[in-house]
Amino acid sequence: ATLDRLHCFCECQESMMHRHKTLLTCYTSKHAAGCGVCLKEAILAGQLKEKGLPDDQIENTVESVFRTEGHRPTFGPG
Repeated sequence: ATLDRLHCFCECQESMMHRHKTLLTCYTSKHAAGCGVCLKEAILAGQLKEKGLPDDQIENTVESVFRTEGHRPTFGPG
């Protein structure tokens, strides 16, 4: 799954309650529904997927956008 390849940039790994490792794991709880960063990441990834980009290119683009905004990534794959 594309979202399982992406780091989460909302810094949820800092929360003792969440400890998510990838963007996909943010969606296994209600966390992502109320998190603007998770939502923006998933929407961007979905738009890029619809355009036919391969997962590695989606990963690079999402990483570039969210690192530029100053967010720290989770420690998961990616």
